[in-house]
Amino acid sequence: MIYRKMMGGLKQHKLFWVRVTHVCRHWRHVSLRSEGLWDNIQFTTRLYKSVKPFLERSRDVLLDGVISLDHAEPTPPQRTALDLIRDQLCRVRGLTITIAKATQVALIRPFLCLPAPHLTYLDQ
Repeated sequence: MIYRKMMGGLKQHKLFWVRVTHVCRHWRHVSLRSEGLWDNIQFTTRLYKSVKPFLERSRDVLLDGVISLDHAEPTPPQRTALDLIRDQLCRVRGLTITIAKATQVALIRPFLCLPAPHLTYLDQ
């Protein structure tokens, strides 16, 4: 119970999972198996490597996602991470998309053409 209450506030920090999984072995074990901790997927040019582990750890829970593209064109690994998110759109409850330039609309368009039955909010 204490663990769950603490997690609510800690999840507000971008890298909360680093703090939680590095407390001790027991905390790491519990946190890696608590799918609700991994339901907020952040895609940025710096955090794209966390997409796959977050999707795996979140199992089947509904997701909230943030996709933020800066001025650089995504690299092939970053495009793969975007594809992973797109493939899980059926689980997305909320999505925030930010693009830095108009040419990136083509990267986001596939997200807007797929069913998202649980989507309750879309933001920019």
